[in-house]
Amino acid sequence: VMASEDQGSVALLDLDLQFGSLAQYLDVKPNHGLVTALDMADQLDGMALNAYMAKHSSGLALMSPLDDEIILPRDIDSTRFGRILDLLNESYSRIVVDLPRQIDELSADVYERADHILLVTQQEFASVRDANRLRNLILTELAVPANRITVIINRYDKNSAVELSDISRSMGIDKKDFILIPNSYKSVAESINIGIPMLEHSPGSQVTKAIIAASHQLEGRELDTQTGVVSRVLSNFNVLSNLVKG
Repeated sequence: VMASEDQGSVALLDLDLQFGSLAQYLDVKPNHGLVTALDMADQLDGMALNAYMAKHSSGLALMSPLDDEIILPRDIDSTRFGRILDLLNESYSRIVVDLPRQIDELSADVYERADHILLVTQQEFASVRDANRLRNLILTELAVPANRITVIINRYDKNSAVELSDISRSMGIDKKDFILIPNSYKSVAESINIGIPMLEHSPGSQVTKAIIAASHQLEGRELDTQTGVVSRVLSNFNVLSNLVKG
């Protein structure tokens, strides 16, 4: 998650280059894909970039590969990719990048620029092991400060055989520093299948409330449940609700 001084808009960048599905989750159809934007990167400015973003009704803007685009990370010019990130940062108040769980030149650039890195794991030893390994690589190989990395426990169940204390010991993180998203598989699956974010599909869900609280926590604010405040975090929430898959 990267933030700029402009506070008006949110962009979502799907960097799962082969299997990205955020356009389907949001029920939007990009007319121009990431490949075309990269090809044109040297000629784009903030206004021209707008044509390469698919618009969601909430105001969220998405850039993603098209379904018929086959992209390998090694085929992407890092200088042009950096130019796209710079343009997004100039044009949007918040940038959320959905990355696959890997380290390569593109992801390293994003991790090094990010204000917040959200590592999503579940209460399974294999998932925790992978998240811990990725966290250690980001800390040691990319020299990213630990205070920029937050671990999200998705589908949290207090009765799980893998307890928070187990994850805390494994990752060397205090339990209170985890963000917990409760398990509500049916509701979140419905949200994804029909392409309607959780804030609209199930505003009273514990998942919805947890993600709104997480949004405020990341911005250093106490949760305010007044309707006006919830409305103002709509764009950020839409991004988070679809990145944290139930």
